[in-house]
Amino acid sequence: MLRHADAAKTEISVSEDEVIAVLDGQRLNPDRVTCELLFHPGFAAWGGALNRKLSQRDFHQLVRANRGTLGTAAEDLLLNLSQMKAVSGGEVSVHIAPTGYTQFSGRSASTEIEGSLPPEIQAMTPIFDGVEDLEVLGDDDEAPLQEYQLDILIEVEEKGGEFFFRLTDPGLDLVMRAAKRGIKTFLDHLLRDVTGAKFLVGMGTLKGDEVRRPAEGAAAE
Repeated sequence: MLRHADAAKTEISVSEDEVIAVLDGQRLNPDRVTCELLFHPGFAAWGGALNRKLSQRDFHQLVRANRGTLGTAAEDLLLNLSQMKAVSGGEVSVHIAPTGYTQFSGRSASTEIEGSLPPEIQAMTPIFDGVEDLEVLGDDDEAPLQEYQLDILIEVEEKGGEFFFRLTDPGLDLVMRAAKRGIKTFLDHLLRDVTGAKFLVGMGTLKGDEVRRPAEGAAAE
């Protein structure tokens, strides 16, 4: 695209699920280039688990597979989830402590356990794959991916001796908006570094076939 794009005429926009570039909005049928936005695997895992009913096994596998996004909290969470599994199907009880933590205890024929789960966890993960933080360089002079914090609330339900979990993130819309703005910032820096020119990068959907800027020299009606 950069070989044919004129910064003065090209319009680029970050839409809901893709980046769209209209190479010359003054033309009747301008060339358009689109690039699909793909979720990073870390965000895809957590985002796909939100607002669903998860079994203890499903939640344990989710945490174990994405423990790197949880930092030091992952080990305690995995330990307590493992204890829940040990007494699955036995006699269990769950209640919310004044601190907000979910306290649980259980007993089976051979096992007796007790523990607690936090009311929420914080997962740090990139949202969109390939979107770098060009203002930060890593040890190998490569920019890391832009990361965002997900504040995930944990609800625990006991039914028939089994534990179930529901994860929610009330602030997800704000995180997604910030991630879209992050794409715009990334493109601003990338295009300027590669071409030396400043391209117009906006938010929303471009409709180059419906709204056009008047051609240079055209008389106003």
